[in-house]
Amino acid sequence: MAKLAAARQAAFAALLAVERGAWSAEALASKSALLDSRDAGLASDIVFGTLRRKAQLDGIAGACSTRPIDKLDVEVRVVLEMAAYQARFLDRVPDHAVVNDAVELARRAGKASAAGFVNAILRSVMRNNVEVSDGLATPSWLFERWKKQFGTEVAQGIAAASLVPPERFIRVGEAEAPEGAVPTEVAGCFVLPEGDPGPYRFQDISSQAVVPLLELQPGQAFLDVCAAPGNKTAKAKQTPMRAVDCELH
Repeated sequence: MAKLAAARQAAFAALLAVERGAWSAEALASKSALLDSRDAGLASDIVFGTLRRKAQLDGIAGACSTRPIDKLDVEVRVVLEMAAYQARFLDRVPDHAVVNDAVELARRAGKASAAGFVNAILRSVMRNNVEVSDGLATPSWLFERWKKQFGTEVAQGIAAASLVPPERFIRVGEAEAPEGAVPTEVAGCFVLPEGDPGPYRFQDISSQAVVPLLELQPGQAFLDVCAAPGNKTAKAKQTPMRAVDCELH
């Protein structure tokens, strides 16, 4: 059996789980639990990058295929999407490794008959610089709404900005921040460029900024109607007031 990069194997398994209804973060955590930090980082890049640019990647692969991408077996389509993402948007991944692992993933997924097809499509993708709009990665109804409200140029800018991988923010509070964490303008909020967050939970800076903006006062009651897992409620409890959290389904 041909050697297969652990990061790509984990990413493929996570993406298939998402296709079957799993949450992306949970699927990735489950499939990459035994990877070292470097491989886990690559698996994360592949999974979230592929999901973020899915429609673009289908357009790139579809331009090199005589068969509609949405008619392919899900395993073959996911292989093509994640390989196209690596080839097009990740500089650190050699093209030959992308192709070889994609073919091997198809074989191990029980799609050996599609191995030649996968190989041919990906080599065509790498030869031909197919142009696809950033707007293609945005749901069409949303992109059209942006165009109507802001104009085409601004809508394209918003679409491009939405494809930028988000920074990793953690909430530390008054505890000691982990090594390498950089403080932000929001008290207790740090950027963690890389590495293990340890006991701290990832939470976007916009989410961390919400509670201070409420200017909660003693004696007030706070109802968090979207508490899962409760980061904002925990932050509110640092204020001398009565906090109530309630998760709605």
